[in-house]
Amino acid sequence: MENPFRKRRKVGLRKFLDDHGFENIELSVGFAGVEIRITEIARNAVWELSVEMLIRIVTQPLPSRDGDDKTALDSVYSLFPTTREILRRYGPGAVEFGKIAIPILNQQVRPFTAKWHRLSQQGAFDDDAGRREFRAELKDLQARLRNYNRMLADIASVEDMTGLENTEGEERRTANGGTSASRGRGAALRHVRADSPRRIFAAFSPRSRGREKRPAPGRRTFPFPARQVIWAPRVST
Repeated sequence: MENPFRKRRKVGLRKFLDDHGFENIELSVGFAGVEIRITEIARNAVWELSVEMLIRIVTQPLPSRDGDDKTALDSVYSLFPTTREILRRYGPGAVEFGKIAIPILNQQVRPFTAKWHRLSQQGAFDDDAGRREFRAELKDLQARLRNYNRMLADIASVEDMTGLENTEGEERRTANGGTSASRGRGAALRHVRADSPRRIFAAFSPRSRGREKRPAPGRRTFPFPARQVIWAPRVST
């Protein structure tokens, strides 16, 4: 599907929502025919929200044997203050973004948070059946919010990173009795904190076996095959 915002064109709000799978979003008569054009300010605001969503439980699977349901519910609810703060900070220049974000929050997210906030206060998370129902509904909401994040990537005219990780495969492994924090070399790599660009030796540990060799002058060598050299990017924590 062509992204009209890459060419700075106007696009109908109703059509844009429909094209991204949000046909059930209801708009008032006055806004159904509105056309929007995303400004650079709105683009930056959208990108900021997209990054927030990518690293929260709203788009990441909650392992069936791990995680805290109340914390997950709070994370979903945090979309409201986060979006509100972003819109307030970027001001009137982000108003076109608000025309998309506000209906989705009010009609897709609020029914979920309102229901489960009430049920959590009634002890739903203390009951196995209640927890299973919560996680089933959370999984359905996460699918819609991942779709929302893809839409945000279109608005910001950036590469969609929603599918960067194989979260479905990780969810299956965890459900089958594995854990997302251990098992082999992959786990070692996942848990090495990358404070600066460097080679990661932890997963292969040639150094611990005393096999690391000093490179000859003017020559670059590695203590293990080049295909096993992995570079860790700088990340913020």
